[in-house]
Amino acid sequence: MSVSPPLAGGRGFAVLHQDDLADPLGRNERKSFSVELDTTCSKVIEEFQFQ
Repeated sequence: MSVSPPLAGGRGFAVLHQDDLADPLGRNERKSFSVELDTTCSKVIEEFQFQ
């Protein structure tokens, strides 16, 4: 997991799926995604699918 800049005043995290890491240039649907959490990191504000 990596931390990305906040989008809506919370904390952003990129969640990378092992399948995407094993085949980074693959043409299959990506399984990784990114989430925005509130400032206490207790609630998901938004979820974004990688494309």
